Amino acid sequence: MKKLIFIALIVLIATLCLAFSSQEIKEETFVVNVEVPVRVFSKNTFVDNLTIDDFEVYEDGKLQKIEAVYLIKKTSIERREEKKRFAPQISRHFFLWFDISEYMPRIGKAIDYFLDNVLFLGDNLVVVTPMRTYYLKSKALEIKSKEEIADQLKGIIRRDATIGNSEYRAVLKDLQNIVKVIEAKGGGGPETSSKIGRPSAVLFDAGSLEEVVQMYSSVMIRLENLKK
Repeated sequence: MKKLIFIALIVLIATLCLAFSSQEIKEETFVVNVEVPVRVFSKNTFVDNLTIDDFEVYEDGKLQKIEAVYLIKKTSIERREEKKRFAPQISRHFFLWFDISEYMPRIGKAIDYFLDNVLFLGDNLVVVTPMRTYYLKSKALEIKSKEEIADQLKGIIRRDATIGNSEYRAVLKDLQNIVKVIEAKGGGGPETSSKIGRPSAVLFDAGSLEEVVQMYSSVMIRLENLKK
């Protein structure tokens, strides 16, 4: 009798273990809705009267079910056709890249036009200058006027272009001095410069030819970093 009870307990425990194991390895499937931005033109005219039945979306050759279609102009939903309720992403992301060494008045006019006619509340803006990357705060347009933001942005670009250009010229000057020293040492003639460096940096004496070549390599790395 004890053996039967013992065996029954073992079978029961084994059954429970199998049940728990089957739960642990059970796979779950999640459905993720993907937004697909579309712009349709007929020659140069934007087509804004399309319906959900006018679109087909395929993934790996398989036709997918479209749940909703939205007509979005700037940052507002003008028209919606839904089989299921969604909250589409309507904010836009803009990137302004200024690869410049000199600030020009035309840049200011372009910034004014961009702030007045393109950027709207809810949009995101990233500005890249020769010195660093700036991110416009999401609530900036709620706190400051577009004129204030434009003036601040123009000031940042003007300052960074000036600093970047100054640094670039200084590196080129260092490079010219080092090349002159290398030519003088390599040619056996008198050195054209006994010291190399920028006014804002600590000057150092030109040593052996190997040391000067190392200096040249270091300046070239600085130049490459500025270019990047």
